[in-house]
Amino acid sequence: MRGLIAALRETYCGTLGVEYTDIPDKTRRDWLQQQMERDHNRPRLENAERIRILEWLLAADAFEQFLQVKYVGQKRFSLEGSATLIPMLETLIDEAADLRVEQIVLGMPHRGRLNVLANVLGKPLERLFSEFESHVRPEAVSGHGDVKYHLGFSSRRESRAGRTVHLNLHYNPSHLEFVNPVVLGSVRARQALMSDTERAHGWPILVHGDASFTGEGVVAETLSLAELPSYRVGGTVHLIVNNQIGFTTSPAEGRPTRYATDLARVVEAPVFHVNGDDPEAAVHAMRLAARYRAEFGARRIRGPRVLSQARSQRAGRPDIHAAGHVQEDRRARAGVAAIRRAIGPGGRARRSAARVAGGRDRRAPERGAPPGAQRSADGRRRSASAARGRGSTGRARIGAPARPFRARRSSR
Repeated sequence: MRGLIAALRETYCGTLGVEYTDIPDKTRRDWLQQQMERDHNRPRLENAERIRILEWLLAADAFEQFLQVKYVGQKRFSLEGSATLIPMLETLIDEAADLRVEQIVLGMPHRGRLNVLANVLGKPLERLFSEFESHVRPEAVSGHGDVKYHLGFSSRRESRAGRTVHLNLHYNPSHLEFVNPVVLGSVRARQALMSDTERAHGWPILVHGDASFTGEGVVAETLSLAELPSYRVGGTVHLIVNNQIGFTTSPAEGRPTRYATDLARVVEAPVFHVNGDDPEAAVHAMRLAARYRAEFGARRIRGPRVLSQARSQRAGRPDIHAAGHVQEDRRARAGVAAIRRAIGPGGRARRSAARVAGGRDRRAPERGAPPGAQRSADGRRRSASAARGRGSTGRARIGAPARPFRARRSSR
């Protein structure tokens, strides 16, 4: 018994914790339990892997230190204190590429965007540093330019296994979380272009702040809409960077719940809480997130959701009420088919005939109207349109014939 308690504490009470018992799908609960308990939630990394993680962290810190020394006082929304985000994103992209993902679309706020552009997407440093210099650019004068921490970028990168994946970080000129539905819509369109009916080759990744995730209503709306048939993308990986303060608001004053990820309970999603001071545990959580998304995202009628927090990672959707959703889809398809039959060949003629039969055709005089009523109505409409054409200085009265326009002779 003591050994069992010690093993459970090592698995679930260390630097990597998990909330998954609220998921009603036993298959998903068993899968998560097996993945975590077989190695006590402690990743077994080789020395080469640890060196790579260290290089990612050093690159992220060096980038922020250089900007602090070179461009003192300029806005840059630093990633200092949350540099573990870089190895987490790097690991997630590599795992996704190994799982045959071809398109990854990212959305994130201002915090850490410059670091992600430089170290994850590979934006040229000379272009990035030039945006800090004070000079006038033609596109900025004409209204097309934007501040450096709103800009996006796209690139292609090759994973360790030699697979190529296309990365696209969306522009986010709006504040906080408004980019979320834009990212999901972009992924849905890419999946349609790739004929990816299983939603397995295009992944969305969303990065949030802890305060904005609970405070912005668009987050909950996106979580709900993403499971509807017309908006489904097969699952989203959410990463919440929790720096313990939302701009100027403490957690106690910003949300009524203990964790920023408690919103995931509404959608019955597992949540991984990862301590940012343990990058190896963070990398392990990202691998679990990618495998979970690949395991359940393409099979279920309702795709999984992956949520993550400051030191946390991801969430998945259950497969509940699947039969009900199938029945609703069939009814919707039957309704669409009926509408198409109604507006098919000859549909317009049938509607016109129905309007006349029902007395709704405006072109026909009302039943019982005196002779000439239709001609009078037509004359009034023509006179009114002529008066409108004369402008505000026109002297035409409704019902009076319109006068021809004559140019006024100059007095010179």
